[in-house]
Amino acid sequence: MSSPLKTFPDSFSNLKNITALSLEGLNLSKYPIMINEMTDMKSINLSLNPNLSLEETINNLSENNNIVEFAFNNNNVYSIPDNISDMKSLQILCLAGNTLDKISSSIFKLYKLERLVLSHNSIDTIPEGIEKLKDLHEFDVRGNWILHISEKLYELDKPKFCLYLNLINNEDYNTLKENMPSSKIIK
Repeated sequence: MSSPLKTFPDSFSNLKNITALSLEGLNLSKYPIMINEMTDMKSINLSLNPNLSLEETINNLSENNNIVEFAFNNNNVYSIPDNISDMKSLQILCLAGNTLDKISSSIFKLYKLERLVLSHNSIDTIPEGIEKLKDLHEFDVRGNWILHISEKLYELDKPKFCLYLNLINNEDYNTLKENMPSSKIIK
């Protein structure tokens, strides 16, 4: 792995009008505060930076009400901090390839969320509260061993809703298909 990036060039702060930024795989050791000056930013990818704190990153990013897409994949995240709910404009949240063992109820306060990617973690339950995400069209929990699915998930059944998951047994799959006939369920 490369050594952590310690500084950005001074000219980086001149990129105030940038709308999308990927700092994936730079092995950042600290959140680059100059990102906060990029007030037009809509999309940011900070994946593959395992030394970054998700909570600190969210504290900084939540000041920008324009952020609609946030990726923080493969960063050794164990839990989703409560402050995730401060990112009220989020439409796409990707936290794949971490070590999450549960879906935080704070995510259910992201009412504009359309796509939620939590694949390849250690999640075993799709909890009650998921039904609050009325705009959700894609929910990806593949690579987890889902043992329990709240029946509230059925409330999200609608055309164009896509659910990606691994199930322990086919009985669970059949139950989902019966209760979510309008949705596309991929196992």
